Order: sequence, then C-alpha cells, then structure tokens
Amino acid sequence: MSDENINPQNISIQPQENNLTDNKPTLLNLRRTIFITLLIVLTIGIPVSLFLFFNQTKKSTSPTPVPTSTPTSAAIPTPVLSQAPLPSPAFVPDEVIVKYKSGQSPDEINDDSKKRSLENFLMANGMLSQERLHETNDPVLKTFFILKLKKGVDLQKLILLLKEREEVESVELNYVPELF
Repeated sequence: MSDENINPQNISIQPQENNLTDNKPTLLNLRRTIFITLLIVLTIGIPVSLFLFFNQTKKSTSPTPVPTSTPTSAAIPTPVLSQAPLPSPAFVPDEVIVKYKSGQSPDEINDDSKKRSLENFLMANGMLSQERLHETNDPVLKTFFILKLKKGVDLQKLILLLKEREEVESVELNYVPELF
C-alpha cells in the first residue's frame, strides 16, 4: 500500500496539536473564578443567614390603625392587645438536680458519719429519695443525682442551703426541655 491510497488527495496531514493544552489556562481560570465566587458567597451568605435567623423579631402586637376616612370605621372597635408575660421555663416542681464534688456523692463517701450527716441534712430539708441521674461508669456523670422532695418545699431556699454544703458542687432545678 502506498501513501496515495491512504491519502488519495495528497493533502498533507499533520498531527493536530493537543487542543486540551490550549484550553488548559482557560479551564484553570474558570475553576479558579468559580471557586472564588463560591468562597465569597459562603463567607458572606452563611453569617447573614444566621444573623437573620437568630434576630427574627416577633410581629408587632400593636393594632393596625384603621383608616378614619371611611364611614364604617367608627362602628369597628379597635382591638386592644395586651402583651402576656413570657412564661418562665418549666421545671419539675418537687425535684432538684445536685452535682456532687468528685468523691463526695452519697455512693462515694466512705466515712459513715459524714454520709449520715448528709442524709440527715437532706431528710430534714424535705428529701423523699435520691437517685442517680445517669446509670453510667463515667466519673463525671456519676456525680449527678435527682433529689425527689416533699410537696411544698421551698426550692430556692433548699438550693441556697445545698450550695453551702461542702459535698455539693452545684444545684439546679430539674428543668423540662422545650423546643423553641
């Protein structure tokens, strides 16, 4: 076979240069531009959307003014909206959560007189029972206990008394979690 059979018109065929290499700088510039644009949108967009989400204001409670030019406006009473006080966070009424210092929880106290002193103090101040908040081997979570109290115990007074005890690290009401 001769070259004439392969190329009957005698057109010189030269190998084409790789067009991909010609487009490479353009593709890199396009990718870089897209990346920078995406980065700017994320850098500005996320904080702005978070700001708007957390700073949504409630609708105004003031009544919408009724135009006085219409003849029927005198017959329509203007609603009076009162703003109700915000509800306080809900909590279990006769319970508190106590976090004892490490090694000072009722299960960990080795000295019988110290343990009896703590139990007597708690019983005298309205405790019915005491149980761990979590059944776990975690040394931190083992120090949290729920104190179940008699009905009518002054929780604020009890919290102040418990915070004065050397065994107690902190005391809180047993709040009920609420979705917002």
